[in-house]
Parts: sequence; C-alpha cells; structure tokens
Amino acid sequence: MYLKMKRALLLCVISFLCGNLYAIHEEYREGYEIVSSQVSTSQQERPMSFYKDGKVVYFVGDTAYVAVIGNSNDLEKAEVCPELTGLGIWGTFAYDPRRRAIYFAKVDELGNSDLYEAHLQGNTFSEPRLMKIEGLDKIRKDVRGSSTGMGGWTYRYNKITGFYNPTLAEGGKKIYFTGDFPKKTFGGKDIWYMERMSGDNSAYDWKMPVNASDSVEKLNSPSREDYCFIVGDTAMYLTSDRPGGFGGLDLYVSKYRAMEFDVLDTATNEMVKVTRKVWTKPVITIS
Repeated sequence: MYLKMKRALLLCVISFLCGNLYAIHEEYREGYEIVSSQVSTSQQERPMSFYKDGKVVYFVGDTAYVAVIGNSNDLEKAEVCPELTGLGIWGTFAYDPRRRAIYFAKVDELGNSDLYEAHLQGNTFSEPRLMKIEGLDKIRKDVRGSSTGMGGWTYRYNKITGFYNPTLAEGGKKIYFTGDFPKKTFGGKDIWYMERMSGDNSAYDWKMPVNASDSVEKLNSPSREDYCFIVGDTAMYLTSDRPGGFGGLDLYVSKYRAMEFDVLDTATNEMVKVTRKVWTKPVITIS
C-alpha cells in the first residue's frame, strides 16, 4: 500500500506540478521515459489530490475530474466530479473521511489566498466557509516605551494572505500547508502546520500556525517549499527549488524522527543535550 501511495504521489507531482510534461528540459529526461497521461488534454490540468475510495481529483479550470489509478500507475476512468466542481478550489486540497470535510485554499479578487472548509452532505458539499484559525486577525504592535509587543501576529502582508495547498496528518488533528507570510519565515514560501483545537469553548477551530521547520534541523530554506504531502505521519514529500536540485521544483522527502541536539541551558550557561522530534533536512528523491 505504501509503495502504491508513493508511486501515485510521484505521478501527481510529475504530471501536474510541471504543468506541461513536454516543457521539461531534455537534460532532465535522461534515464526516464516521460509519457503523457491518457487523461491529458490540450487544456491545462491542475494539481491532483487524493480523495475518497482511493481515487484522485484534478481540475481543468473550475471543473473537477475524479479518476482511479490503474495497474500501470496511469489515471483511468476519468469523469466529472460534480460535488467538487464550482467550490473555487485553488491548488491541492485535503479530504478528511472521518469528518467528511474538505480543506482547500481559495483566492479572492484581491489576491488573498485563505483556507476554507466544506462538509459533505449527501452527495454535495456545503457552502465553503473560512476556516476559524487562531491569530488570523491579530496585529503585532509596538508598545510605546517598551521593547515588548502585544500578543499575536498578523498573517497579512500588504493586505494579502498566503495559505496554500493543505494536507492532513495525525488523523485530521493537524494540517500542514504552504504559507507565504512576512513573519517567522525562513524565506520564500515555507511549510507550516496548525493543530486542531480541543474542546468546544474556543472561538477558533485551529490553533495559531507554526513554521514546520526546526531552528537547528531545517526543513524549510530561503527558497520555495510547496505541495507537501504527509505519509503515515513519518514522511513528508514536498517540492522545493532550493540549490542542488535538477532545476525548478524538485521532489524531496523529509522524515519525522527523534533527534538529539546540543542547546544552551540559559540557567547554567552550559550546553546540554536534548531530544525532540523534528522534520529532518529534506533529501531529493527520484525513485
């Protein structure tokens, strides 16, 4: 199952993140047979996402198509998916079968890209609503006469928000996504995550987003990281245009594991060893 999922993920990235298979430079085709999927058309097909019943969905304009992955790892039996058509989905989406909910980015006329959710009711999804995320409307302000700031920070940059391409982890309790924010970033687009609130007393459904990169073992880089996908809560596939790749967005993998670090104990001013689970530095994958 894991191997089939990995092959399907590679198919998603190769077929749709490149936009046009025949635009791949010749030097990057060496050792590979680049074949257009049988569902490809003269129009632009946009990134795929995993959906229910082991199927995948891709978009042509705002029309959603659902297909199965055949034995040859190509897409088969593509047909219009009416319940996902017309929701305004931009990029990839995350489907939670437990809650029958879908999470996705939607871009407004000003260029704001925010995360929305909709719930499957019968054979159709409910009207999308903005996800209730802690801190979304907070603004950091300097306090006169003090070097401290008021709590919270803003995701808005020149009145533009940048949430993209969500994926689920930990049984729907955590969402990873691409963030384009001015604060707490490693540069460019980074991979972020947020956890589901516990209890019913909060005004928010999701906690304040956190950069997924550890300060020592860096997942993110000054380049662009995007299109992450979590497998088994232990592996993250993502794309990046960081130096050392083959050009453009390349496919990388990071592992979530316990690592030992030397950190400064401010109480004793001595270095001590601590163990914490982090996403490791991504390595390029071509297999």
